Amino acid sequence: YDGNYTSQVFPAGYYATWNNISWVSNYMGALPDNASEEGLNMSGNVLLFHYDNNSAYGENGSHIYDFSGNNNNGSCMGVSCPVYNDSGRFSKAMSFNNNNITVPFSPSLNITEDITIEAWVTRESANNDMQIIARDESGARVYALKQYDDNFEFKVWKDNSAWSGITGNSAVETTGQTWYHVVGRYCYGGDGSSTMDLFVNGMKDQITATSAVGPINDVSSPLYIGLRGYGGGEWIGKIDETAIYNRCLDNQEIIDRYKAGATRFLNVTVRSCDDSICSGESWVDIADTSPQDLPVSDNSYFQYKFDFQTDNLNFTPDLYNVSIHYSKQPASCSLSLTPSPVVYGAQTL
Repeated sequence: YDGNYTSQVFPAGYYATWNNISWVSNYMGALPDNASEEGLNMSGNVLLFHYDNNSAYGENGSHIYDFSGNNNNGSCMGVSCPVYNDSGRFSKAMSFNNNNITVPFSPSLNITEDITIEAWVTRESANNDMQIIARDESGARVYALKQYDDNFEFKVWKDNSAWSGITGNSAVETTGQTWYHVVGRYCYGGDGSSTMDLFVNGMKDQITATSAVGPINDVSSPLYIGLRGYGGGEWIGKIDETAIYNRCLDNQEIIDRYKAGATRFLNVTVRSCDDSICSGESWVDIADTSPQDLPVSDNSYFQYKFDFQTDNLNFTPDLYNVSIHYSKQPASCSLSLTPSPVVYGAQTL
């Protein structure tokens, strides 16, 4: 869905130099690295894969860099490797077709209490049991964010037999044309008093929270992307921007992460004008990040326009605190002098 917002025409009250423009919006784009808080609270982030094949960090077809700063890098071998796809949710993504990525066991991923897991995915198969992120091996069952039948599902195990799970309500299409933001959240409150929630595209995909067992199974096992762990459950489709946190993200944090990928500014344009309705002046394109210098002519009026896009009409970009900085342009003047003749006595020079 596309739309735009066009501002009123702002009068300077005099001939002005339009210097720069700044604005505030919801965070948009890939998740921030190294648990920074550049628009999103990334505290507790213990794994973050962008899947952008960034050679500056050693990424290639068999090595996936962990941008959380916890060194939970992923790897694969030969035909088991998924391939990079240029059509990711943000930049690139990984395209899985009976492939997987393995992350070795790490204490930072061995979370037994509060945990939140998120990913962006497309589904390209009608298979009824496919894993997105899982630690679910025979004899070492821990947690899994997955798809079962035509819905997403989130499961945790207290041990290798006692488990709790929640299955979503929304049907997941199989053409691979739709991106879904999927979040599983487990908040520890004791055995039988813990809670689980499943979010799809920023909204709870369930009627009520589900009480759950706990704490989560404490075992030394690797983590898999696109695989159950003990064979089977291979994901077929794309996976992008996977992250794990050792805390419970609140509902607004989950909405903000969805909006970061579902909303975007397509274009920001500006113009200065010599009349109060900006009749005839052309729009000038500027970069879509704040702040920006203004490449417009000195003039008495100014106007801006934001073109935007959203994947979901329930969530549109936030735009507020737009500030325009300008200064008074000194009036230019010219003086033409015609000297009078200088008379000395009776002789004109």
